[in-house]
Amino acid sequence: MSRYRTGDSRPRKAVEERLRSLVEGPGDLIQLAAAPEANGRLRQLEDAIAGTLNALREEFHRTAAVSRRQEVLDLVAVLVFAHVTSIDAGGKGLGRHLAPEGHSAAEGVNAFVAEALSRNLPSMNGHGLDPGRFFAPLGAGDEAFARSLLTIFERDAAAFRSLHEAGRDDLINEVFSRFMSASFVDEKEMGQYLTPPEVSRFMVQVGLHALAPSAREALLDPDQCERAGLVLDPSCGVGSFLAEAIRLFHEKVRERDAARAPAWLSKFVSGNVVGIDKSERMLRLACINLGLFGARVANLYLANGLARSGDDAKVTTTLESRAQLILTNPPFGATYSGADIAAFSMGRDRNRLDSEILFLERYVDWVMPGGVIVSVVPDSILVNRGPFSELRRLLAARCNVEAVFSLPPVTFAAAGTSTKTSVLLLRRKETSDAR
Repeated sequence: MSRYRTGDSRPRKAVEERLRSLVEGPGDLIQLAAAPEANGRLRQLEDAIAGTLNALREEFHRTAAVSRRQEVLDLVAVLVFAHVTSIDAGGKGLGRHLAPEGHSAAEGVNAFVAEALSRNLPSMNGHGLDPGRFFAPLGAGDEAFARSLLTIFERDAAAFRSLHEAGRDDLINEVFSRFMSASFVDEKEMGQYLTPPEVSRFMVQVGLHALAPSAREALLDPDQCERAGLVLDPSCGVGSFLAEAIRLFHEKVRERDAARAPAWLSKFVSGNVVGIDKSERMLRLACINLGLFGARVANLYLANGLARSGDDAKVTTTLESRAQLILTNPPFGATYSGADIAAFSMGRDRNRLDSEILFLERYVDWVMPGGVIVSVVPDSILVNRGPFSELRRLLAARCNVEAVFSLPPVTFAAAGTSTKTSVLLLRRKETSDAR
């Protein structure tokens, strides 16, 4: 590979193509081999943080201090947020220093988390959920549990601090996102929110490369990103797509100019990233997810993304033709009827429609001309007759279908469904054939 790269060797064409794939781009094996120690250290830090999260979960189950799976995830999210934002600000984070001899550990945890939420929780435009909605204080009976929490966090505090000092807060968020995805397994009632991290990562990569070069450059430029259009998920759940987009885009910016990456990150998260969900719990987790990037403002809206009237429509209508990139996995199979579909083109002369049909029509309204939509869809959208055929005609009139990536039936098995799905890549035409 070294001889090939320096031009001293010209192998056969098939071999040369293989070598090129190995020594060019982000997977450059020669470059990776030159810095194994640095990469290994980052991996060790990631593993330490993952260990903290898993130890927390085991402690919850061991003591039964928090009985319901949803409550476990919510509490872990808040504790991690308080810990990370404290370390980012130069503090010690959660640890036994909060409960010196003769003082209550539960009270120390409560005071620490309350202050962290008050000081660092991103404000959600238009909603501003009270910090009290994020954290239920521990009681006197949780004293032993609280002391265990402080010990667990103190053990790996250095790993959190080292990643922050290395400018890799994105890795903390990535570990946390993987933890959240794993924690939703078997939560069947929340299954529509679970997109496997491998799928969301692939979709974000597809979306980034599908953007027009000028749009991509603007989004990655600290001086232009705020005017470059939105990255939108209209059914964002815990914010997995949005967080993955921030991580990948941040990586590209850091490769170009590491010194300007922090300024870009602040502008991008507070100005370009938008999520909508009608579940308050999901939005709380999404707020914490984005807050781990240091965001002071999170454009997260508690609303029904399909609303065409009422207070929720004040959110949805302001987004029309503003999204440069939509990354999403819409709820499947929910049925709408009557006034809920009357204002949709697909709702004319119909009594009822599935949610995925309505969302796809709405995506085209939200994306700007030349913008890109990357969405998980059930294969019924691609092949079925009736309203699905009409939807395909509507999409063809306003968009170019650039790719369809078939997913295996087991992709969403953890969410309790074997529905065959695909990833659909659309680009809105500069001028539509029809509305």
